[in-house]
Amino acid sequence: MRHGIAEDYSESGLDYDRKLTNEGEDLIKGQTMVMNKLGVQPDQIVSSPYLRSAETASIVAKHLEHLVPVTHNEQVGCGFRLGEFQTIVETYRQSRSLMIVGHNPDLPVIASQLIGGGNIDLKKGGLIRIEMDFADIGGGVLEWAFTAKAMLAFRE
Repeated sequence: MRHGIAEDYSESGLDYDRKLTNEGEDLIKGQTMVMNKLGVQPDQIVSSPYLRSAETASIVAKHLEHLVPVTHNEQVGCGFRLGEFQTIVETYRQSRSLMIVGHNPDLPVIASQLIGGGNIDLKKGGLIRIEMDFADIGGGVLEWAFTAKAMLAFRE
């Protein structure tokens, strides 16, 4: 999942500190209703520590039907790559379902690698589901991908 709509600039001036806007928070809350309908129930959420991703992960964890633990991991920050993804998957190998909350272009690039290629456009708040046999190039199948707008339309 890509983080929700965030402010353009933080008070500190650091990209790391950009937080979700009120609209961004509301959209993520609305999306969790759709996630519940779709049966999205990760065992673990691993989030970028950047504030906008951490806030997104927290909202999702709070509003899913069952309590989901959230871990913040520096590797999921900007510049996240397939090798780091593989390390995280190995770390949480006991989880049957893992949600990663992070950034563009990292998440769609990794998703594309996992499904063996293709371009994936992941807007803010977008969600991709990949079923994986193994966490390597071509090891997964794209189950579905939703933009935030499509998820909210599905809610109604």
